[in-house]
Amino acid sequence: EVDAAILTSTWGTSSRCGAVMTKEIERAGIPIVQVTNLTKIAEGIGSNRILRGNSVLHVFGNPSLPKENEVTYRKNAVKKALKMLEKVPEQGQRIIEKI
Repeated sequence: EVDAAILTSTWGTSSRCGAVMTKEIERAGIPIVQVTNLTKIAEGIGSNRILRGNSVLHVFGNPSLPKENEVTYRKNAVKKALKMLEKVPEQGQRIIEKI
């Protein structure tokens, strides 16, 4: 049994496919957040919960930070995604946030 999901996407094709998967997982009744830097693609295809990642290559990280800071950055990103799962978008509404 799955209660919720977080899906990460990089680049264009991954973001498009991820958005389609996100829509279908949500339709099955499982709350899901798509983490991508290409939010317009995810939004255009119909993802309801979109968390804008740091960059196309590092959606859940920031390699320019010192290691300790990047670990904190990643933990905060996951916490933000989990918080987004608690929000229920109304019909046609998109929840879009930035890490």
